[in-house]
Amino acid sequence: MESIRIDTERLILFTANEENCELILSYQASNRKFFTPWIPAMPDKYYTYDYQMRLIREDKTLLRYEHKIKFYIIHKNQPYHIIGDFSYSNIIKGVFKSCFLGYKQDEKSCGNGYMHEALSKANQFIFEDLKLNRIEANIIPRNKASIDLIQKLGFEQEGYSKKYLKINHVWEDHLRFAKLNTLDV
Repeated sequence: MESIRIDTERLILFTANEENCELILSYQASNRKFFTPWIPAMPDKYYTYDYQMRLIREDKTLLRYEHKIKFYIIHKNQPYHIIGDFSYSNIIKGVFKSCFLGYKQDEKSCGNGYMHEALSKANQFIFEDLKLNRIEANIIPRNKASIDLIQKLGFEQEGYSKKYLKINHVWEDHLRFAKLNTLDV
């Protein structure tokens, strides 16, 4: 796979290329404070053009081998403003057919159903096109908005993982959710 574009009613979901670097850097930098409580600590260089370009190139390589698919979201009426991103990572094929989902959204665009719309369509792609059997999402228990979203998408809670990820310098417990493919894969 070289690139992916998925259209929904209001949104365009796309995998990035080098031409998107400024747009991605602007999105990351403008949401730095908003994202900090929910993501691993990022070095200052993360918010530079060179670092974002390196990440885009890494993501392109991972996409080519179908190990990770990172999507960015833009609204069709605002094509020069990223309103969110999400990744399907640790994609494993064979008899496991599974991946992990992570996502975040621009602070100013929250509450409009954009992430639900994006993930509904992208999950369909993961199940129908990649023929994976399982998508897993792990969420910090105090992130009520994320828990509500994942449950609306049909994910079911499977467990509780203590000190699962180091988020903003602290080992955080996570709730483990999964959605299973209902198609015969």
